[in-house]
Amino acid sequence: TYAGAVLVDQTSPGRVFLAAGADGKTIYMTGIERGPSAKGERPNKPAVYKTVLPARGQAKVFFGHPRRAGDGDKRLNNPRGLAADGKGNLLIADHGNDRIAVVREADGKFLGAYAVPSPDWVDVHPASGAIYVHTAGSVVKFARPDKPGGELRELARLKLPKLPQREAARARWYFALDRQADPPVLWVGLSRGGTALMRCREVGGKFGPLTQAGYYAPKNFFNIATSLDRNRVLCKHGYNVVEVLDERTGKIGRLRLTGSPGQTYRFGPNGQLYGMDHAWPNGIRRWDAKGKSLPFAATAADPTLRGRLPNRPSGTTSWERDFDVDRAGNVYVKIRGKRYHGRMRVDKYDRDGNFIQTLIWVVSDGALGPRVGPRGNVYIAECVKPPGKSYPDFFKGNLPKTKIDKRGDVAQQFNDGNTTGTSREDSTLAWSNDNTHLVGLCAPGLLSQR
Repeated sequence: TYAGAVLVDQTSPGRVFLAAGADGKTIYMTGIERGPSAKGERPNKPAVYKTVLPARGQAKVFFGHPRRAGDGDKRLNNPRGLAADGKGNLLIADHGNDRIAVVREADGKFLGAYAVPSPDWVDVHPASGAIYVHTAGSVVKFARPDKPGGELRELARLKLPKLPQREAARARWYFALDRQADPPVLWVGLSRGGTALMRCREVGGKFGPLTQAGYYAPKNFFNIATSLDRNRVLCKHGYNVVEVLDERTGKIGRLRLTGSPGQTYRFGPNGQLYGMDHAWPNGIRRWDAKGKSLPFAATAADPTLRGRLPNRPSGTTSWERDFDVDRAGNVYVKIRGKRYHGRMRVDKYDRDGNFIQTLIWVVSDGALGPRVGPRGNVYIAECVKPPGKSYPDFFKGNLPKTKIDKRGDVAQQFNDGNTTGTSREDSTLAWSNDNTHLVGLCAPGLLSQR
């Protein structure tokens, strides 16, 4: 955990690479800021940053220029991997310039470069001086010349596994050279599309076989949910398989439920399951404990809804996660408004699918919830801002200095027959559980009406 000052005033880093300096105190970094791009993946800003331990101060530019990409002895172009050679030099995988740049740690002076096509990662073995580079789908081991800028001589090449076409463009490779091992061991990580962690031990100065590391490959479990009686747990597995663990018996049941692969589930009474699809034309559906479809009576005859609720998840702002079910089978769900990324509300439906009432009139599209407690209280996690401030004072000095652009002046009217209130787009309001008290923070100040 980095507990020091904010490194840079940007919250969305690029391809981050780190290297420890020869002094054991300096940390060099690339990718903590991203540069502009017309399309595709945005490159790292063309600079190497550094900070010093244990002070952990703000990162400062060590080499290159954050706003000026280039080549030569002062510029970089999409720098990535970094490695200190143990002799006072820093090697930089200058991806956009097809080279490994060599810079002196003491003063940032450019010493030379080795020509390598689109290098992504680099490391140096301190004893042998061999340079390891990820380039063109392989990890290549080079003999290091006596002087920076000489021609690299290939000693060995490890061809990386070929990935499925649909995964190749988005997958990221990660590497770590175990310098203390004799012979050296290369660790290889993969974000998607294949074995997550592999290792390769050198044999006679050449790369040995790349094999899976000693770990248990996890199954693709996601979208976990627990039952109302706390005895059962379910999760999605694959496209439409749901596995249900009964903790009382230790047995796991498997159900095949219709719907999209991104469907999210909640338990209802009597072991019933409720599911909401990811960007599906129609809303929440229901099954019994054995996976048999259990349409809502209120919409069973509707040719469009076909037994589902009328909420419509969009997959972008009206998320499939945003619903819950209480012990009586009532359903609570966020409903998006007319505006894309606009205001939303929370509606309640009974166990037959009949609309009961709107419980919370205004939530943002980024709110998490609703969640229903055992006493029937409804909870929403929302961004509440103090009047005239972007953030509460608690966060002062701990957040990047980024532009706050989630504001506006769109008004919304509330009316439950007795209560009327108005808010601004940069406010948050909610009804109390008994639906008689509206409270929230808005632009002018605290709003509380009955």
